Amino acid sequence: MKDYYKTLGVDKNASQDEIKKAFRTLAHKHHPDKGGDEKKFKEASEAYQILSDEKKRKEYDTYGSAGPGQGFGDKAVLMRLVFQVSKVGRGLTVWT
Repeated sequence: MKDYYKTLGVDKNASQDEIKKAFRTLAHKHHPDKGGDEKKFKEASEAYQILSDEKKRKEYDTYGSAGPGQGFGDKAVLMRLVFQVSKVGRGLTVWT
């Protein structure tokens, strides 16, 4: 799973300004037109695209980089989902 916070070098509680500043620093350093590492530039851009959008950031924090419906970021998320389904739909035996 990708850790976008680590990619940008910010804390999970970072403000939007901190995220923007971290991205700009990395983008300037790794921009391909300035002789930087294109792979790192793309990774930073992807991280910024997610973390700079409040809705996408919330989904990322909840589900991980896979996003909702694309898999599970960790076992804890899966266990919460199973527990919620078992509370709501007792007797549910078919998983799709």
